[in-house]
Amino acid sequence: MDFTFLFIVILMLLAVKSGLTWVAAGLAILLLFTSKSKYLILAAIVGIGVVLGARFFENSDLNFWVIAGGLGLILFILARRDTEEPSAAGMGGMYPPGY
Repeated sequence: MDFTFLFIVILMLLAVKSGLTWVAAGLAILLLFTSKSKYLILAAIVGIGVVLGARFFENSDLNFWVIAGGLGLILFILARRDTEEPSAAGMGGMYPPGY
């Protein structure tokens, strides 16, 4: 599971809460450009939506639910990605066949 995306979204949330929206925007661009599959692109878009939702509901009681629900959805997307795309076992791809 690629927890890097989840970690970067949490960093984006911390940046928005600290008032550093340009750092959050830079991390969002980093998320989009480093996505290697459709699931990671979807997780990046959901992460950006979570950050925008946290910014929009900043002083509301819904803020916790937006953040918790969005992070849970990203975790579900990343877990779903692992079940559909099995990782290479052993030394696959590093050495020629027969080693």
